[in-house]
Amino acid sequence: MSDSATDAPPMVGGDGICSYYKNSYLQRRSANVVKEKIDEEIAKKLDFHNLPAAWLKRRINIPEWVVHVRAAMEKSFSKHFGREVPDELFDRLTKKLGKFSDELELKYREKTLLLVVLKRQ
Repeated sequence: MSDSATDAPPMVGGDGICSYYKNSYLQRRSANVVKEKIDEEIAKKLDFHNLPAAWLKRRINIPEWVVHVRAAMEKSFSKHFGREVPDELFDRLTKKLGKFSDELELKYREKTLLLVVLKRQ
């Protein structure tokens, strides 16, 4: 029994019959066929119209939101302010945002960007 992949002559440089230049289109064609099949399966399995938009359905959970912000920003804050400052900063942020939860909720639903400038004392 022979395997067609092992029977094929090796690809070589130049522009002869076994050259990569003359045969590389086969890789692109194979990749496109696979991509089309994957796209078809995704389209069959997902119905984007029925996916819930969680950010429209419930109120923002400020402590949970701060955890996500902290995960993204803590390393930068620690590098800039030192290791102790981020703990205090995120505790204060949670308390402060609690006071402005209605305003934050409105901006959150509008997907408005929140810019916070930190200043070292």
